[in-house]
Amino acid sequence: MNKLTCAHKTLPFGTKLLIFNPHNGRKVEVVVTDRGPYIGKRVIDLSKAAADKLNISGIGNVICFIGKITKREPTHKELPPITAAYVLHAELEIAQRPLEIATKN
Repeated sequence: MNKLTCAHKTLPFGTKLLIFNPHNGRKVEVVVTDRGPYIGKRVIDLSKAAADKLNISGIGNVICFIGKITKREPTHKELPPITAAYVLHAELEIAQRPLEIATKN
């Protein structure tokens, strides 16, 4: 109850979630340590400590946004940043190639 934890029906234990309360802008990071909730259409049950951080203790059901926190290595190679002018120039070159071919014939 005093730790920043939550219960979820299917997420693996140890999964870190970021819970955001759009009503007051507060957010809290919690860890899945239990199963549930099994009441109504609830998606997640928060510990009292997590509810206190979101300022929702004693309210009951609250609509919040839930995001999974991952610390994976990227699966793709990062591309260097490009400017909009570079992109426009590249698109212009591609568009002119068919025109050059058509005018040579």
